[in-house]
Amino acid sequence: MISVYVVYIFLFFFGLIVGSFLNVLIIRLPEEEGVVSGRSHCRSCQKTLEWFELIPLFSYLMLRGHCRLCRTPISIQYPLVEVGTGLLFAYTFWKLFGTDYGFYATGYSLLTTAYTLFIIASLIVIFATDLRHFLILDNIVFPAITVSIGIILINKFVF
Repeated sequence: MISVYVVYIFLFFFGLIVGSFLNVLIIRLPEEEGVVSGRSHCRSCQKTLEWFELIPLFSYLMLRGHCRLCRTPISIQYPLVEVGTGLLFAYTFWKLFGTDYGFYATGYSLLTTAYTLFIIASLIVIFATDLRHFLILDNIVFPAITVSIGIILINKFVF
């Protein structure tokens, strides 16, 4: 039996990592940059970031919110999205399975959790992109709708 607190901690750190990727989507999609190709770089001096500058939340704290080379301030969006995603992931698990008796994984519970986390991630990207660029992107909304329809069909015919 896995302690429920271990799952909370895991989901928080998993959320930090997902939040880091969500920041890539928030910044690059409206500017039509490649999401998978191309290395992360300083938006000001274009310096390619080293591996230790890409650690979610911790690199922002280590660098004190500035680029290591040009000292340009890094947007507060980065740690906010990362921490927000981590907290929302842990909170979601607590709301779905909040118990002191442990976590018992079933196919349905794992599917529900994965789907809920996917929708939360999609909504974070939609919210932050709208806040930053005044855009709601179809390439975020349509996959969320497609996955939602798939989950509805799975729930109707499988579970």
